[in-house]
Amino acid sequence: MRSAPCRWPARPGGKDPASAIPDEFIAELAFHLVNLAICINPARIAVGGMTRSWDRIRPGLDAALKAAVRFRPELVLPDFPFDAPLLGALTLAMDAALRGRADYHPEASAIDASRSISEGLQQ
Repeated sequence: MRSAPCRWPARPGGKDPASAIPDEFIAELAFHLVNLAICINPARIAVGGMTRSWDRIRPGLDAALKAAVRFRPELVLPDFPFDAPLLGALTLAMDAALRGRADYHPEASAIDASRSISEGLQQ
């Protein structure tokens, strides 16, 4: 699997491109994550797209959640960090294909479709 190149150049003397992520970016990300966590109140948040930078980003996100969210959600990396867009597209396609069936239930069909796709990938 390939990941996208880092958008920020490494700091002088820094070997890890993640060390170049500006603190302002992490603070902004944490601000929005806290607002979403307060609004939605999830038990777990899967943070995707930044798996190579996780060690740099996670402490700032954890600190912000701990300071501002009463029931702090667990922060995790997704099970399929590089397949999320594909899984979403396949789920929508399966949902559209099932829509014409008599036993179609919109709230259940997308969940079932996503579950069957995920199980297929794990095999």
